[in-house]
Formats: sequence, structure tokens, C-alpha cells
Amino acid sequence: MSIEESGNGDECPVVRKKTAVVVGIGKENSIGYAIARTLNMNGYRVIGLDKVPVPGDNPFLVSCLICDATDEASVREVFQWAYIANADLIVNCVGINRMGAIEDYSLEDWNATIGANLTSNFLLLREWVQTTEIEVKKTYIAITSDTGFIPKSNSCAYAASKAGANMFLQAMARELNKKHGEEWTVIGLALGRVEGTPMDEGTIRDMVKGMGVSPEEADALLNKNIPVGRGASTVEVANWVLFLAEMGQFASGNILRIDGGQLQG
Repeated sequence: MSIEESGNGDECPVVRKKTAVVVGIGKENSIGYAIARTLNMNGYRVIGLDKVPVPGDNPFLVSCLICDATDEASVREVFQWAYIANADLIVNCVGINRMGAIEDYSLEDWNATIGANLTSNFLLLREWVQTTEIEVKKTYIAITSDTGFIPKSNSCAYAASKAGANMFLQAMARELNKKHGEEWTVIGLALGRVEGTPMDEGTIRDMVKGMGVSPEEADALLNKNIPVGRGASTVEVANWVLFLAEMGQFASGNILRIDGGQLQG
């Protein structure tokens, strides 16, 4: 599929179609997948990035490129493509959670978690600032976590990386807005539980193994402290991203908690 905009020969001006880059597309039950599909349904040309080939036929993607967002050379390579460097919107959905008690936690797990949840934001945003040329308003949205505000047990690296990502995004919004005004919008979405995602399924497996509970009991425990009584769906998260991409300029520099009221008790 070509990503060139084609005219129809009449005198009406061709409206420039916005381009979105979704990093961490993942599987059909992932947050990135839902975001890419929602953006495409609402008029965006969507390019997907992921460190592994994305399975299945994805007609809502113009293209899907291999990119390890934790690797400087890999990120630099994809930003040589003008349609990524000059995109209107980049959404970073890369994230992992390797749980474990501190005495059992390996340096490899620590580095992998910090790399995915924090360093990926640094590499993506730095490269975008360095390579973009087209003067259009740019929005960078990163998926972070409410764990960056209130850490949970056995999540030392996850909590540290998400808190770091929240502060990094706020610092970058302040820096870019002071230099470029409303040309840049930088926002974090600090999510609570999102049901049915690969990370959510992994958390339930860890609870079943570590706590000796059933999957149903683990699910109930995860929802116990959420006042609305459930986790978000991936479609709800995608709709938040769409809203912020279109209307979120004055939210630049904010980390928006989307957690069903969990941190409010």
C-alpha cells in the first residue's frame, strides 16, 4: 500500500492526512493494536513499529516495521524514513513488567524493564526532535502506569521505570514547550489495570503461581481496589489517545491517571 497522498483531479484542495506512529503494536489483545486500529478508523495513516513481526493481516496499518525501541541504532534507523520523522503523532506502548522480590531480582530483568519502560521514551523522543522537518504540531503520548505513583509489591524495576517515565515526560514537555510553544505536546497516560492484555494475563499467571489462587480469584483481587469494579478495556485506552491527539494540547506536561479511581480509593 502506498503512503503517498493522491489527488482526484478536481479543484478541491487535498486535505493532508495525519500520520501516526504506534510503537509496540503487539497482538490483537494489546493496547498498541487497539490504538492503531482506532486511529486508522478516525482518519489517521498509521505506521506500526514492533521489535518482532506483527502476526496476521492488519489492513489498518500502512506499514509495520521492525524496531527495537530500547536500541539506539534501531530507533535511529527507522527515523531516517521521512514519514516517521515528520509524523503528527507518536504513541509509545512499549512496556514490560518482570515481577519478583528484590533478593531474587536479576540485573538482566532490571535493565530490560528500565529499557522498555523508560529508555524507549528517551530514544524515541530524542530522535524525533532531532530528525523532524515538517512544521506541523506534534504530539507524543506514552503509556505509563499508576504504579509510577503508588508502587506495588514485587515490582521494584517496574515502579522505578514508570515513575522515571512520568518525570521524563513532564521534563520534556516543559523543555519543548518553552522552546517551541504549542508545536509540541507531550503527555503520559498512567493506566491502572487494562483487562485482557498480554501484561494483564501475565500478572494473573504470576498471582496464580505465587499466591496459590485460581485465575478467577486473581481477577477479583485485581479489581478489589478499583471503585468502578473493573479494569479498562483496550478500546477505552485507544479512545483516550484519540481524544488527546486531537484535543490535548493544553494537557501537555501532564500525566493523566486512567485507573477507574483506584488511587483515590
